[in-house]
Amino acid sequence: MIDCLLSAIEKYGILVSPLPSGIVLPDMKDLPFYEVVLEKRDDGAYLVTGNIKHFPKEPFVVTPRGSNTPPLCSATNLMPRCL
Repeated sequence: MIDCLLSAIEKYGILVSPLPSGIVLPDMKDLPFYEVVLEKRDDGAYLVTGNIKHFPKEPFVVTPRGSNTPPLCSATNLMPRCL
């Protein structure tokens, strides 16, 4: 199962090397996610989080319930069958 997951990440993942933002977040472990979204904003990236208070108030930082954007795909469409 782990091999299947890693294979899907390699196949569908996008390598992003974001520039440092200089932003200080309440939980600095969230910074890599925020910086990747900043780097990919031109592609329409959103940061979907359950901890919206941990991020600056920006239109691209949304909760799963608060997002008005339809999902581009579902996890079931992305994950190959590995049985």
